[in-house]
Amino acid sequence: MNARILRVALLAASLAPAGYGQFQLFVVNGSAEQPLAALYNFGSVYPNQAASAHFRLRNTSSAAATVTVLSVAGAGFTLNGPSLPLALNPQAAVDFTVTFLASGAGSYSAPLLAGGVSLLLLATVLPQL
Repeated sequence: MNARILRVALLAASLAPAGYGQFQLFVVNGSAEQPLAALYNFGSVYPNQAASAHFRLRNTSSAAATVTVLSVAGAGFTLNGPSLPLALNPQAAVDFTVTFLASGAGSYSAPLLAGGVSLLLLATVLPQL
């Protein structure tokens, strides 16, 4: 490996967020939490009808880790969560809610980024009869 490639690799490693890969994302229904895959579908709603989901980000490692990213970016999606950065002890978790609300019929999507974990959120707004 030449020196330039090595410098780029070291720089990339130094810019990686602390605790990357130490978190797991769950959806919470009542008192039960279910692990999430790469996709979460809010389902279908009518215009101006809200749909919400309760999520939990858990530090699955044996060391404390800091959550520096918790965001959702897409039309109609909003996130209600804690202030960042947030330190989580081993096996500790933080809960947050994502709400979807849109007035126009169509299919919507947004990436959810949480502590180095990402998934795609989907929702559909049906035409009003």
